[in-house]
Amino acid sequence: MKEKSLWLSLKKHLRKYGTLVRIENPAHIGTPDVLYTIAGKTGLIELKSIDTLSLKAFDPAALDLSIEQQLWLRMWGESGGTAFVLVRVVRPLQYLLFDWSVVLECKLTLLSRAIIRTTGRRLPAGQIRKVLIMKR
Repeated sequence: MKEKSLWLSLKKHLRKYGTLVRIENPAHIGTPDVLYTIAGKTGLIELKSIDTLSLKAFDPAALDLSIEQQLWLRMWGESGGTAFVLVRVVRPLQYLLFDWSVVLECKLTLLSRAIIRTTGRRLPAGQIRKVLIMKR
């Protein structure tokens, strides 16, 4: 499953709580995939779907984030913006949600940085919604 199916699943499960818009922005390479407003909170989500993930050491490249995406998330976050990286790992199937600041980290245990980590076939929409609307 690729990012498009992750987007469709996210939209299906969270649209009842607010607005989600898919962004395609060739004018500014690295812009995250989704703009959301839920319960008065607005932010961005970069979507990633990867086959497997090494849990030994962490580097943003392990999440398949391009340099442009890492720089964009850093610029946005350091300016006070809210952004997340939602990753679906295919084998074994799991969902991981990270704050934008994950791009600043290196050589950490990956799972210690996940805000949400679930296994199983269902997108953890309720948990994701709670994180998206938390006061930061």
